[in-house]
Amino acid sequence: MNADARRILTLAIDPGSDPISGRLDDERDSGEGQEFVGWLELARALENALGLAPRLDSADPPGS
Repeated sequence: MNADARRILTLAIDPGSDPISGRLDDERDSGEGQEFVGWLELARALENALGLAPRLDSADPPGS
């Protein structure tokens, strides 16, 4: 892995929460972390932090 491509993310999980919940902070966002509740939101937070989130095309209606 290229050292320039490495990212430092901090994952804070609320112990005992059901479903899983917490906060994901990215060193590049200067405190603009993302709260999440559930595994899917955690995955979305990771995708957003890494720039991997799928982009919606305005020509495509939701659910298509």
